[in-house]
Amino acid sequence: MKSCNKLVLGLAVISAGIALGGCQNDVDAPKFVTPEATMQANTTISELKSDPAIWTEVESQDSNNGAVLCPYKDEATQTPYIIKGRVISSDASGNVYKSLYIQDETGALTFSINQSDMNAAYHIGQEIVVNITGLYIGKYAGLKQVGWLSYYNSTPQVAFMGYELFKEHSELNGLPTSDMAYVNYGDPYPANSLYTVKTDIPTLNSMSGNTAAATEMMSQLVELDNVHFEDAGDLTFATEDESVSRNLLDENGNSIIVRTSGYSDFWNYPLPEGTGKVRGLLSYYNGTWQVVIRSMADCIFKDEGTQNHPYTVEQAIALQDVGESGWVSGYIVGSLKGGVSNVAGNNDVIWSANADMDNSLVIGPTADCTDVAKCLVMQLPQGSDLRKLVNLLDNPTMYKKQIKVRGNFETYLGTNGLTGNKGTVKEFEIEGMSAPEATGQGTKENPYNITAVIESTETLTGVWVEGYVAGFVAKGDFNNENCVFAASFEGSSSNFRRSTNIILSSVSASLFFNTDNSVPVELPSTPEDIRTSLGLKDNPDLFGKKIMVKCDVGTYLGVRGILKVSEYVK
Repeated sequence: MKSCNKLVLGLAVISAGIALGGCQNDVDAPKFVTPEATMQANTTISELKSDPAIWTEVESQDSNNGAVLCPYKDEATQTPYIIKGRVISSDASGNVYKSLYIQDETGALTFSINQSDMNAAYHIGQEIVVNITGLYIGKYAGLKQVGWLSYYNSTPQVAFMGYELFKEHSELNGLPTSDMAYVNYGDPYPANSLYTVKTDIPTLNSMSGNTAAATEMMSQLVELDNVHFEDAGDLTFATEDESVSRNLLDENGNSIIVRTSGYSDFWNYPLPEGTGKVRGLLSYYNGTWQVVIRSMADCIFKDEGTQNHPYTVEQAIALQDVGESGWVSGYIVGSLKGGVSNVAGNNDVIWSANADMDNSLVIGPTADCTDVAKCLVMQLPQGSDLRKLVNLLDNPTMYKKQIKVRGNFETYLGTNGLTGNKGTVKEFEIEGMSAPEATGQGTKENPYNITAVIESTETLTGVWVEGYVAGFVAKGDFNNENCVFAASFEGSSSNFRRSTNIILSSVSASLFFNTDNSVPVELPSTPEDIRTSLGLKDNPDLFGKKIMVKCDVGTYLGVRGILKVSEYVK
C-alpha cells in the first residue's frame, strides 16, 4: 500500500477530504489468480480405463462390479497415474447425483464423490488434473469409474469417495472453456476442447459392456438426433422423489433409456412431444445404456411435427428424403391395387373404400384428392393395430376419415412415402378415436360429456349426460374382460344384462370403444320404459348412436358411472 503521510498541513477540510479519498483509491484491489495445476498428466483416460495392471484384477472379481486401490504407474519410481480432462457434467439441476464426469481427447470418466452442488467449483469446461493413485478404480453395475471402496454381496465395487479426498488428489488448471465441437462417432476427438459425440441408438445398443468400444463411450457426452419420447405429453420425466426410466426412440423404433431423478428440478415436466435431439451423459447400468440429461437445455425439440401440431401432407412431401420424421395429418383417400410394387401413377391407386388388399393406405391433403403426386403412401405393418383398425378392405368406413400418423418422410415404392411406423396405437390417431376434453354444465341444453363424467369426483344428482352407446357389461365389474363393445353377445347365461345396463363412450367411432373412454350406465327397472327403450337386447340399432340421459353420477360397477336414469333422448 502506498503511504498517505505526505499530507500538507493547513489545507482546507475539503482538501483533506479529497486527499483521504485519494488514499482509499491507492489501496491495491485483490487480484484474480488463474488456477495452474502443479501436476502433469502422464496417462490418458483411455489408457487408464484399459491398463491391464489395473483391470486384470478388477475383471476377475465380477462381471459388473469390482474395485482395486489404484497402484503406482511405476512402482520403482513411485510414479502415480495422473490424468487430466475437462468437466462435462453439472449437478445444478439435481439430476446428476454426486458424480463428476470429465473427458479428454481419448474418452471420458466418472468420479463418484460424496458431495452435492459441485457445479459451483467445477464448471462445465473446467480442466482438472487428477492423481488416481491412492483412489479406488473399478466398476459399479458395469460402469467404469473412480471413487472409494464398498461391497455388494461380498464383491468389491466402487462407491462414493470423500469430497476432501478428491480435492487432495485434484487441481484446477486454467479457466473454463465454452467452446464445443460436435464429433461424429468414429472420428477423432479434439484436444483441449469440449466435444459432444454424435451417435445413434443402434450403434450404442450394438456394444456390449466389456468391449473396447463400450469402454470408450462410457461417461461420454453424447447427442442423439431425430429421436422422440415414448408417451410424450402424457408422462413426466420422473415421479417425485423417485428415479424413473423413460424410453427414447428413433424413427425405426430402436430405444434407449433416459434416466431422471425425482429430485431434479424438472422431474414434473411433461416429456417433450415431437422429434428432436437429446444430449446427455452416457451412463451404463447392468448391461443397459442410460442417458442422463444435465438440464432441460439438453432436450432440443421443435413444436412443428408433433402430435398436437402435425405437419401437413404438403409439408411432409417437401421434406422427403432429407432425414426428417414426425407426425403428419391428412385424409384416407385410398389404397394401392394388389400387386403394385412401384407406383407409376394414379391408376395404381384405388380411390375408394373398395380395397383389393389390407396392407397399404394412401393419405391425401384433402378428403377428395385423387392425385397420387400430392399424397403419401404408407405400408400397414402386418399384425399391427394400425392394419387391424384402419385398412380399407376390412374397414371401409375409414374412407375419407382424417388421420394423424407418425413416420419417416422418405420414398416408398417409388413415390412420396411415410415409413417406419410400427402400427401401435401410440403412433396413429383416427377421427373419432380420441376422447374429447371434459365439456358441459349438466343441463339438457348443455349436457356433460362422458369425459366430464370420468373426471368427476363428487356425486351429482339429476344431471344430463350425453355419449355414444358402446355396448354393455356382461358380468361383474366394469373392465375390458367383462365388457362387450358390441350390440350382441354369444354367452346366453349373461345375455339378460343387455337390458340392465349399457355403456356410453366419449368417442364416436365404434372401433375405438374401450374402458378408458367409456362409463357403465345403470338402467333401472322403473320407469318401465327405460330398459325396453335403451337396453341393447331390444334396441340393437342403438349401438354407436348418440343419446342423452338424465341421471345421477357416482360409483357404479366399481368405477365412475351413471345411475338412476329417469329420462332420455335418443
